[in-house]
Amino acid sequence: MKKRINLLNLVFFVPAVILSFAVWNDYKQDVARVEDRLQTVEGLFYLDGGSKVISLTDGSDGMDAILYDAATHQEVTTIHLRSNIHNQFVGTYQKGNLVIATTDDSSGLQLNVIGPGGHVEELVKGTLEFDGFLTSAVHHWNGRMLVGGETANDTYVVGEVKDGVFQTAYLNEDTGLPARPTSISEVMGSFNDSRAVPLYELDLKDGSTAYVSGLLNAQHKAAIRISPVGGSGFDAEDLAEQQFAALAGVDPARLWRTESGEPKQVRTYDAVKGIWGNVVKTPAPVYQAAVFPLNDRETLIFGSTAKDERKGQVTGYLYDRQTRSFTDLSQPLSSLEPEDVSSGTLSFFKETGDATLYFTDAEKSAGWLNVKGGTLTRMTGETLQTWQIAEGADRISWTSFAHYLKRGNALVINWAI
Repeated sequence: MKKRINLLNLVFFVPAVILSFAVWNDYKQDVARVEDRLQTVEGLFYLDGGSKVISLTDGSDGMDAILYDAATHQEVTTIHLRSNIHNQFVGTYQKGNLVIATTDDSSGLQLNVIGPGGHVEELVKGTLEFDGFLTSAVHHWNGRMLVGGETANDTYVVGEVKDGVFQTAYLNEDTGLPARPTSISEVMGSFNDSRAVPLYELDLKDGSTAYVSGLLNAQHKAAIRISPVGGSGFDAEDLAEQQFAALAGVDPARLWRTESGEPKQVRTYDAVKGIWGNVVKTPAPVYQAAVFPLNDRETLIFGSTAKDERKGQVTGYLYDRQTRSFTDLSQPLSSLEPEDVSSGTLSFFKETGDATLYFTDAEKSAGWLNVKGGTLTRMTGETLQTWQIAEGADRISWTSFAHYLKRGNALVINWAI
């Protein structure tokens, strides 16, 4: 009887030993390959005054927005965003939340409002399907998110997300057009601040042309101007710009634009007469400058202290049109690199009344600063990837072994049995 028991023990003991060696070898390889499990960061955004970070990564059937606590580096929640294979997105800030636009081949435009606590609200609910790339239909402009184009069912629409609410205006003969639209396009310069307001051009079935404002009025309607037959297309665009700017409360004769020639300072520009004015008198000169209208009240001038940005420091000033005053941001912005001035990839965001200035760039980094004082904080996608590795997971330790066991692959399950 004793021999039979020992033999039975041996039957179980030998496979257990073999599996233990297999598990140990697999665990060591798992630790060595820890970086292979890191998720690629497609975009980064700070939130909640810099206390939270949202990382956009490739996910199954779209993208994942992973919300982290910036202080502890711990994941708070993961929000799935439906997207096609291109994984394009457009983001902006409204009412303390992050608005992210994506597009999906089956359900169309997705507009997700993500709060600092992880709450998410989808604004469109699969009712708009646009042909083409997302960045051809969606733009952020002065704190708004603007939408426009031809939908999948051959209708034309413009819309905007403002204060976290999405409104649309469908363009058809009932809106005052003499004939139905046959195509829509953005007027050149409308969404990079070359014009006072965003404009769309509509070709109509009867051969005429109409212009549509990208900004909706209080009744959620889009202003429309029919182009006179036989007139100049450029003149028609300018007249539409002036009309729509007046409706939006914007003075097209007092715009701020970056001069095309060196040293690329910001000057006043009269879009009505096409005349350049004087250099904007910032507290200190800003060269190689860019203008960022942040909201209906504030504008950021961002650039360098030197005519050659490589010989100077990054600098900038926040201008408040209501108080007609500048806030000097040169000290915190000086921690950025001169290459940030010439890259053209930075986007800045600030809500009226909020002290936080956020920025992101196409190189997958993000940052923030408090305009009332304080230093600038910036992080890259590579830095965030280190948050995905639990402490001790990149070396042989009890911690990394415990994380390995928790993932429970087939080998671990058999070994446990």
